[in-house]
Amino acid sequence: MAPPRKDPNASKVDLHVTYVPMSAPVNFVDHRTICYTAANSVHFWDLENNSTSSFPTPTYAITKMCSNEEKGLIAFCEGGAHPQVYVFSVNPYKLLFTLADLAELELADMAFSSCGSRLYALSRATSKKLTVFSMKTGQLLPGCEIQLPLRFDKVCVYPGHKDHLAVVRSSTVRIISISKSFETYISKLQPSSIPGDIDLAVSAYSWTPAGHFLVATRQGMLCTLDGATGALLYICQAEQPITSITLTPDYLITSHIGNTLNFWELQPQALAKVTSEDVASFAAGMALAPQMALSTGMFQLKKVADLESVGESQPLAHRLLGQVASIQATSSGADAVLTTAEGEV
Repeated sequence: MAPPRKDPNASKVDLHVTYVPMSAPVNFVDHRTICYTAANSVHFWDLENNSTSSFPTPTYAITKMCSNEEKGLIAFCEGGAHPQVYVFSVNPYKLLFTLADLAELELADMAFSSCGSRLYALSRATSKKLTVFSMKTGQLLPGCEIQLPLRFDKVCVYPGHKDHLAVVRSSTVRIISISKSFETYISKLQPSSIPGDIDLAVSAYSWTPAGHFLVATRQGMLCTLDGATGALLYICQAEQPITSITLTPDYLITSHIGNTLNFWELQPQALAKVTSEDVASFAAGMALAPQMALSTGMFQLKKVADLESVGESQPLAHRLLGQVASIQATSSGADAVLTTAEGEV
């Protein structure tokens, strides 16, 4: 028997929907064009003209994506078992390479080098490995299939040198260095320098112009690692936990719990004033780490922006409803994209 009918006017449903088909960080294919995926298509959003365009792909679904502004490249991974990665040029839009044998089930992350000559692919199921491909030939670089001891979630390449990169998971960070040898490359996974007994929950990370790798934790700690060896160089304590880090030509910008943006000048020469014994003592909890805003430290606070206060003077539609999860500066450093935990961009 059919269920009894109900008058549609007697029902009420409230729908709260936010359509944001973009991931964080946002993929720029040039300084004013954002690339994102929806279903199995690639979409481009020109911020200058506020216009969009889309192109079909040979996949049924897209799970990961990355882009490169220097060469105008995009790469995306298809869903399903034994996924392939497709590398396209943007102008003109055409397929350059199809990369196979990267993972059996899942590709965790991908990234281009800043010059666009390499693509790094991080696999976590079932193989745990990092593979590096040449974007001149589309071939795996010899010696650049690196087996990893754990499942890592993100790969972050140093913008100043494509032979230095970091792999990140929620509880640890490892530095990888690559060097050229005769007809091959030598890849080395550097040992972890952060003690294993530290309650490390990574909340943000970034490279600095000097080649140091910054790792922030949910407890408010900020660790500075040597970008070549992975050695722990400096530890300080932020006033509020850091949710995201980005760089501009003038400042390092950190977003904090409470939607505060801090603008810092980096003073890498301050690292010479800290001994390895001091750092080990801070890491072991035997001494209190210095405050991040300490006037003699590596980070010099120059400006503070309170987004909560700024939003109070804005129309409701322009106010931030969620906590800032990601802040990303454009290549020019003149603009930035904020993404919140509520899906706002």
